[in-house]
Amino acid sequence: MQLYNCHALTSLDGLPESDNLVSVQLLNANQLDNVEALKNTSSLLELSLEGAPAIRDCRVFSHLSDLKTLYIDQSENLETLDGLESLSRLETLGIVDCTSLSDLSAVVQLPSLSNISHGNCPKINAEQSAILMQRTSTLRLDDF
Repeated sequence: MQLYNCHALTSLDGLPESDNLVSVQLLNANQLDNVEALKNTSSLLELSLEGAPAIRDCRVFSHLSDLKTLYIDQSENLETLDGLESLSRLETLGIVDCTSLSDLSAVVQLPSLSNISHGNCPKINAEQSAILMQRTSTLRLDDF
């Protein structure tokens, strides 16, 4: 499912329960602050949120147990990755332009995480990045 330039979208309410939905891409959903309906997508493997600045944390994603790829871009109010620590199958994580994010500890112990990239996240310190570097096969840092 792809939703592009939905500037007035505030919620995903109404998203049907689905065991067949494997990928969701939401781009430029500037007002989106309620993604609770994603809990109904038990088979989701890939989630991309770009331009959803109202998202503050990742707790709503904790039920996406099959998720393998998560990409979050331009979520300036994202403060924490809490909630992702339960995603034991997560392999790839991309965090870009999340200027309020200051803590990566929720993903440090993920057993399957092998690729991580983050850029323009000025509150992430070198120590946290170094810890991730020891655990992953691919670490990409941009604007660090």
